[in-house]
Amino acid sequence: MVELLQKNTVTATHELGNAIGIGDLYSVVNKNKLMYGIENRTEMHHKLLIKQMQKRLRDN
Repeated sequence: MVELLQKNTVTATHELGNAIGIGDLYSVVNKNKLMYGIENRTEMHHKLLIKQMQKRLRDN
């Protein structure tokens, strides 16, 4: 239970960072940093799709 709470706290803190404009870090050298943005392959693909959609919206 404590491990799950710690993971949720880290996730919430990471997402708060995103909400205030701090970007994700994708280089593997940042793997142990809070703003490392890759949970797994599915998450990486999802984030890539979001960035592509955001770019399309900005470009229109």
